[in-house]
Amino acid sequence: MPALEPPTNVTPTRPAVTLSASSGPAVTPTRPAVVRSTHRAERAKPDVEPNVIAVAEVFDAYYGAESSQRMSESEVADEPAVVGVDELAPVRATASREARARMPLDGPAIEVIGVRKTFGDAVAVDDVSLVAQAGTVLALLGPNGAGKTTTVNMLTTLLRPDGGVVRVAGHDVVAEAAQVRRSIALTGQFAALDEALSGRANLVLFGRLHGLAKAAAGARADELLAEFDLIDAGDRKVSKYSGGMRRRIDIACGLVVEPAVFFLDEPTTGLDPRSRQEVWALIERLRDRGVTILLTTQYLEEADLLSDYIVMIDHGRVVASGTAEQLKAATGGAVCEVTPARASDLSRLAEAVADLLPAGGVALGETSISVPAESGAEVLVEVVRRTTAADISLADISMRSPSLDDVFLKLTEQGRTDN
Repeated sequence: MPALEPPTNVTPTRPAVTLSASSGPAVTPTRPAVVRSTHRAERAKPDVEPNVIAVAEVFDAYYGAESSQRMSESEVADEPAVVGVDELAPVRATASREARARMPLDGPAIEVIGVRKTFGDAVAVDDVSLVAQAGTVLALLGPNGAGKTTTVNMLTTLLRPDGGVVRVAGHDVVAEAAQVRRSIALTGQFAALDEALSGRANLVLFGRLHGLAKAAAGARADELLAEFDLIDAGDRKVSKYSGGMRRRIDIACGLVVEPAVFFLDEPTTGLDPRSRQEVWALIERLRDRGVTILLTTQYLEEADLLSDYIVMIDHGRVVASGTAEQLKAATGGAVCEVTPARASDLSRLAEAVADLLPAGGVALGETSISVPAESGAEVLVEVVRRTTAADISLADISMRSPSLDDVFLKLTEQGRTDN
């Protein structure tokens, strides 16, 4: 083994000499005294055998790293009693991983063809196909249990599809899972944060996990705190954050290294209106920077406002797709929205107007009923006549264009009837 420069944290001591009448001076060697240092690069322990750790190949594959130089087994003594100054291993000064950068996409950012997923006998996703172009927002809508989160988990390599083809950022999620993970970010329904750390510390932690140097991770954390308007709260523990602040710092952690595709699974669930608008503004800024976003949500006005394209699924199948305006147009013309003064009268109101359509179709919301009104004001007059006869007091009645709520309720109601 080649001779190495002596470390700076070792202070040699004079050897102890024992006099002997027969053989002259006998030297009893002593271990060098170690001066403790607070600098990590200087903490060499000459009396401890170094460990040789075999890092899993998938770890370096995930971070796109070049293999670091490893110590061969022949360079490690079998039973080193005392390690001399010239035998100390050099301290590793640089990381072997490099930060990944977002690459521009030539084709679709997300391409799903006939994907299927089952859990035992239950079919969670059945023959789902969708496409998202680069730099757009694709909204994935559906009721609870429709298969939205299962679909997202397959697109992000968290679940293996049972059938079909899934490509994200140009990579197959099964054959090229590591490349997919290097190209995406995922924010789930619940914040994936260490609540014992501050917001800034969480950002630095994510930066270090992505291979950024300590200084670069700190600089990126400061940039994100400024962009997400969290500078004043940066040094506060996440456990003290409000729901909106927690969601913003969670999204920021996904942007430490900006992805080509960002998956947001119901990012505004449980937020107050102001916090929801702040998240909406963040999504729009990401789209303007060319990031492709797949958004799942149960707030239909959110999808109407943010999405470039919408895919609706129910019972694991695609029931409709298109732009918001296309879906609204397919639903029909004007709508008469009727709100009873008492919520308990909602079911009676539904019975009173159910036969206004040949198929008996009525869109029943949480507080009101939407009745398609192709003939315009005539439907409104008929609704007023029927509610008066049924002694149902109304809080409001109005004519409006169809909304995504009408599309959603109509399509999911058809799904229940078909099943």
